[in-house]
Amino acid sequence: MYFLLNKVYILPNMQEKPKLVVTTRRRKKNQAPPASLDNEDLEHLPPNLPRQLLTLCNWANVGLRNGASIIIKFPTTLFGHPTKAVIFRKDVHAMAHMTEQTGSAIIFYMSWCYEFLKKSQMTDMIGFVDPNDTGAIGYGTLTERSRKLLDRFNSGTNGQIYLVPYNSG
Repeated sequence: MYFLLNKVYILPNMQEKPKLVVTTRRRKKNQAPPASLDNEDLEHLPPNLPRQLLTLCNWANVGLRNGASIIIKFPTTLFGHPTKAVIFRKDVHAMAHMTEQTGSAIIFYMSWCYEFLKKSQMTDMIGFVDPNDTGAIGYGTLTERSRKLLDRFNSGTNGQIYLVPYNSG
């Protein structure tokens, strides 16, 4: 995963380096941020959070204000096609409070799992399917999503296990 900590980029060891872009929405001077932004409380966190998640929450409390987000492009090796994911402040809040995760947060977790499998040289045993290709709220029509799944399964090796996230809606 990528995090912007004190304006220093921390990148995993990947052959294709995704780009980290921090974006903010511009607003006029003297205009207060909309009430819908920054309404997630990242100061009062549940007890017994892992140290890394606590660090992420503390950074997001400052770094993801006023509608800022993190946009990352993942290589084709993860899902068989290039994928882009966006993390917002609400995603970090949901992760800290163990509530329903967004598709982008699931993609980040799958990316971490893929890097772990890569270090263990097990990427030929386990494959990942893009959450946008499954579920009731996926991209495209049912036929298009079915064809994407078929292409992903056909591109694998015999005996390969696929992790397929599914949200029924």
